[in-house]
Amino acid sequence: MHKMSTKKLKNYLILFSIIFIGGILRLYNINFDDLWSDEMISYWLSDPSRNFEETIKLIFESNLMVTYELGLRYFHFFFGYNFEISRYFSAILGVLSLVMFSILINTNSSFRSVLFGTLLLAINIYHIKYSIELRSYILTFLLCIILLHLIFSNSFERDKVSFLRGTSIFFISIMMMFSHSFSIVVIFSINIYFLIKFFYKKKLLINQLSIIIAINTASIIFLFYYLQNISHTPYWIENVNLSFFTNFYFSKFFGSRIVGLCYMLILIYLICIQIKVLKKLDINFFFLVLIFFSYFLPISYSFIFNPILIDRYIFFVLIPILYLISNLVFLINSNKVRYTLISILISITLLNHILTENTFKQFYTEIFTTKPDVKKVFNMINKQNIGYFTFFMNDKDDDNYDLNKNHNKIYKNYLIQYSNKFNTKNRFINYKEIDYNDIPKNIWMIYIKDITIEKFNVPEKLKNYSIKNKYFYNRIELYLLERL
Repeated sequence: MHKMSTKKLKNYLILFSIIFIGGILRLYNINFDDLWSDEMISYWLSDPSRNFEETIKLIFESNLMVTYELGLRYFHFFFGYNFEISRYFSAILGVLSLVMFSILINTNSSFRSVLFGTLLLAINIYHIKYSIELRSYILTFLLCIILLHLIFSNSFERDKVSFLRGTSIFFISIMMMFSHSFSIVVIFSINIYFLIKFFYKKKLLINQLSIIIAINTASIIFLFYYLQNISHTPYWIENVNLSFFTNFYFSKFFGSRIVGLCYMLILIYLICIQIKVLKKLDINFFFLVLIFFSYFLPISYSFIFNPILIDRYIFFVLIPILYLISNLVFLINSNKVRYTLISILISITLLNHILTENTFKQFYTEIFTTKPDVKKVFNMINKQNIGYFTFFMNDKDDDNYDLNKNHNKIYKNYLIQYSNKFNTKNRFINYKEIDYNDIPKNIWMIYIKDITIEKFNVPEKLKNYSIKNKYFYNRIELYLLERL
């Protein structure tokens, strides 16, 4: 008995170490990169000084990622409205999703699978990336795991679902879909899974009916609000091409085409050799259903109507992929084959981190920013005694523009707060709202390019200004304008 307890303690220490390392990878140097434009949207929407009703109105007008932005708003309420604090909200969600993923595996598989699956998620470059961004994908991922744990727990086959469990499934489903609309694919897949199970078993348990009622009531409520408020499909999404069908975004999920191909081939191999296990119609079979519809539904819609599929929109597909790999690999009888596959997956993932990604490099060498480098912009502004700065303001006001009508407010909010961080004496000027004669003779113009390929042109109101100096800082440009 003592020996078993010692072994269990050792296993949990290993699991804690894996989660701890995963936390370090997400929290270390968390603010090295500045924000993307769509992260600036979330930051602007989550300003706690704005009243609740106005916040809800703006969120519904913007992107319907209600759950994440409300969560971020209250995070800011308690910890301060500061963009350097904001990313800790996502990082905490990322670490929590590691914990919940280990619990999901533990309730349905062996502890060896728990350790392996948690390790693969902890060092997954895609999961790390979205654990340190102000975007709703990591919350959607976490809520999806929680929902699946509630449905596929050890007591899954019991005859009755408690009121608390049914209510939890209902509310988690709503929160998940309002975190990102694509997660309705998860609800659809659960329905299809129960339908298949009904046709094979010729019976429907009370608990299954309770789950179906809970998730579909939630989806009806979500669709009622979603269909009334969705304004457009982003114009910049391209339809899937032939190259997509060679890797199904695995290259993005796992960091490179080679690493992604290895994961995909190993997953296919494990599915093929474990068909008997999948025929049990348990959680393993459900995850096959979820993988299929995660691709099939958005691809079908894209070909019939408008392109809608982007890799991050189906971020949750990592859950079934990593679960099936970590579970099915330990069902292989041959130790040699089993540990060869495990070694391949761990070694190529770590090698990719060491050779190509910033994740490990940041611990021992200089790394380079991948986002608009606002820090360098203000460093340059502060070096010279110009006195004023502005940014290139959008003239468009239509539903086809990513940041819609609040584009200028979003950039202004972020850039002014960044300027205050530097304690700069340079003052922000809104060249659109002041008289031309009040605009200074020399002014810095910031042009953020991460959502546009258009070349910079001096705004019409400043047509009598010429470009005196220009600087390029990774998807952001800085121009010193001087009146002629």
